[in-house]
Amino acid sequence: MYSADNLDVARPGEDFVNGLFEIVVCRWKLIAICIIAGAVLAVAIRASGPVRYTATATILPQGNDRGGSGILGALAVQSGLNFGNAAGNEEIFGRIIESRTALAHLIEKKWSHRRFSEPVSLARILGLDADATENAGHIEEERLLAVLRRRVIDFERDPSTGFMSLRVTIPEDPQLAADIANALVHVLEDFNDKGRFSRARNQREMIEARLVEVERDLEMSSTELSDFLDNNRSYASSPTLTMEYARLEREVSADGLVWQELKRQLEVARIDEMRNTLTVDVLDSAVAPVRPDRYGLVFTIIVGCIIGCIAAVLIVAILALSGQQRVRTVD
Repeated sequence: MYSADNLDVARPGEDFVNGLFEIVVCRWKLIAICIIAGAVLAVAIRASGPVRYTATATILPQGNDRGGSGILGALAVQSGLNFGNAAGNEEIFGRIIESRTALAHLIEKKWSHRRFSEPVSLARILGLDADATENAGHIEEERLLAVLRRRVIDFERDPSTGFMSLRVTIPEDPQLAADIANALVHVLEDFNDKGRFSRARNQREMIEARLVEVERDLEMSSTELSDFLDNNRSYASSPTLTMEYARLEREVSADGLVWQELKRQLEVARIDEMRNTLTVDVLDSAVAPVRPDRYGLVFTIIVGCIIGCIAAVLIVAILALSGQQRVRTVD
């Protein structure tokens, strides 16, 4: 491989690097075997576990194509938030879907699964219910939420089209994956209708209620002024009647000004409510996938190859160090 004479003229660092390189060249078969063995082992471990299915729902918030890339660019303008690009909206919807409030609907509900004869909790389906009981209260909630966010739910946006894909991966039951994905889409729609934009809607409703009161007051004051003029056509000759007329006229004028201001505020509130309304279009509801998740298999093979490569590097390094130690011992 390499001789002691070469080591006499080389520095220790160069000696190790040269020795490592030679071992890599000489041991390429060993490295290849380690990489293949890692991939095979990873696939075997994955095959021993449950088959996973991924269901996908495609959604698109409506909006004019302004202020961002793709169809989704207008969402920042509609929501009144300045994210600089459409990707900010992905974060909004992603956080909504993965929020504790949204996931609580999944945790509290019982789901049908082909492995069980009756509906059970997600904790039991995902294998987190060690006692196999229906009472999920003893399951640590944070652990279940972490599993849902890390292994079950995935949410991303296609930057070229603005389409958002919500993917749910569930072991053994493709229909359950589709049911959970559609349930999360409904949560997103409910949040849009009831939660996120309630402030603008409440503001508009408050102004509308106040406007009804002012319109009633204006009608009453106008009627009172009209009746006064009908009954007192020559009020100008009486100081008392003149003062009464001035008072009634001031009330009508004041109510009219308040009515005009409220009408203006109502139009502004309606515009704000429309601007802050993100309508979620479900382009494709999730359906039960026919085939298991292939992307998981590819990822498993890649991880196995990486682990095998690391193992091969460690073996090569150990061989290089042992070879260097033997040469020094001979010297």
